[in-house]
Parts: sequence; structure tokens; C-alpha cells
Amino acid sequence: MRVAHIHYYLGSWWRSYGVWHRAEQEKSYNLACSYLQQSVETFEKVKPPDLVAKFINAWGVVLQYLQRWNQLENVANRAIKLHQAYSYQFREAQANGFMAEVKLAKNDYTEAKKYAQKALKICNNTLKNASHSTSDKDKIILDWERSYHKVWYLFSLGKANKCLGNIKGAIETLNTALAEEKVEYDPKLYFSIYKELQEIYLEKRILESF
Repeated sequence: MRVAHIHYYLGSWWRSYGVWHRAEQEKSYNLACSYLQQSVETFEKVKPPDLVAKFINAWGVVLQYLQRWNQLENVANRAIKLHQAYSYQFREAQANGFMAEVKLAKNDYTEAKKYAQKALKICNNTLKNASHSTSDKDKIILDWERSYHKVWYLFSLGKANKCLGNIKGAIETLNTALAEEKVEYDPKLYFSIYKELQEIYLEKRILESF
């Protein structure tokens, strides 16, 4: 089990390194992915499934960045079952968010919308139930879930709505995402949402001009 923890911390270190060293990001994320995979697989061998549930989403984050969609789909499905079993609601929401991105990449927009909506529902319900938490640590976690992870789910839903032809819904959802995100949490995500919204407005103006 100690080896699994070491692999996890090595994976986390390489992921952080990639965030701060953009020129080496691809290499860093590949190393992170390898270590995080080894961590999860080692935990699975010694069979403490609660620890697998604790660490599996970190692997999913890196797989999403690397766009390894088939592998991410497998990991996300496993993660959903684990998080349901251990009632890790925020992690379950994130795993559904992974599935939304997988389905978008595979052009299955109806399923992408379904998973994004499920992620949002779980996230919103959990935020509501935890709204009376008073510790500084809890407040930081809740703010991160509200202003980062939830924004990802809104972004996925907005993209799915756009691809399904629901332009009004896409605009509303993406504007909500921009309003709720704290740009300092992930500037790249903020500008991706902004760019998506601008493209929709441009396409809308072009269509209306005919």
C-alpha cells in the first residue's frame, strides 16, 4: 500500500509540474498518468476499494487532458460505481463530468448532455446540503466545487446544447459558467468558455443575416 501512495504523490507532482511548465506539459502529464494508473492498480490489488475511490479521479483528470477518451470512459465508469458505493458525491459528480467530456469527444451529444446534467444535479444537491459547513477547510472545498468543478459541468452542458441545436440553452448555460467561475482557478477554462460563447454568437449572427 505504501508503494501505491508513493505512485500517487509522484503522479500528483508531475501533474503540478506540467501546470507550471507549459513547454513540458505533455511529457509531464504522460508521466503523471503512468504513476496515477500504477497507484490505482496497486490499490486494487490489495483491495481497499475506499482508497481506490479516493484516488481514481486524479487519474481521470490527467486522462481528460491527454484526450485518452476510451481509457477515460473505462476509468469514469469504474469511478461512478465506487463513489456511489462510498457516497462520495462531489467525486461522483466529477466522474459524471468525465463521461460528459468523453461523449462530447465521441459526438454522442445526447449522452453528453445527460451526464453533464447528472453531474450538475449531484453537485448542486451536495452544495446545498453542505451549505451550513463553517470550517475554513470546508469553505475552501465548497468554493472550489462551486467555482471550478461545477463550471466544468456547465461548460460540457453548454457544448452539448450547442451541438444539439439548442443555441439559446447553450448561451444561457455558458453565460452562467462565466459568471460562476473564478478566473484565477483556471484561466484556460475561463477563456475556453469565453471563446465557445463568442463562436456561438458569431454563428448566430451569420445565420440571422440570411
